[in-house]
Amino acid sequence: MRRWTVLAVASVLLVAACDDKQSVHVVGDSITGQSRTELIVQLHERGWDTTVDYVGGTRMAPVQPFEVVWWLRIQKLFRYGVPKVLVVGLGTNDCLAQSQGMRSGINKMMQAAERVDRVYWVNSPSVNCDDLEAELRAADRRFPDLTVLDAASHFASNRAEWIAGDGIHLTPRGIDEMARFVARGITDAEN
Repeated sequence: MRRWTVLAVASVLLVAACDDKQSVHVVGDSITGQSRTELIVQLHERGWDTTVDYVGGTRMAPVQPFEVVWWLRIQKLFRYGVPKVLVVGLGTNDCLAQSQGMRSGINKMMQAAERVDRVYWVNSPSVNCDDLEAELRAADRRFPDLTVLDAASHFASNRAEWIAGDGIHLTPRGIDEMARFVARGITDAEN
């Protein structure tokens, strides 16, 4: 019941956001969830109507029947309105679980977002994952409407200040930096 309530609320918010040409929908895992408030603020200050949808611990290539299937969730949400931009913050948990199916997950997400003008995929700022990086580079070549925002390289310059002690999540300063990084990346590319 809670899942449907959240989906219904997100749908209403997405419809309201999509009335504006500068609408962005952000989806992701707990790192996205940590940054959601600051992401909304940073993007709003740059003229974007923003909706953030996150579920901690999720992967782009789910393997358990109870896991969120993001591409289906996107398809359902976009029935009610399609934003100009989709930001995807998935991949960290795939790397941690050494998931197979990253390419398939990326392809399905891009298919679900086919009516969006541009998709920005934020790679993992904290987990070094060659498989994810290779799949995102290949996807960037396959999909002309995809841009990879390289949080891994950006966050490498200041890991001690921006990445929490667990080596995965963000510190308060890291949360602020992630929001600034994503907002700058989108706004610079769209203007």
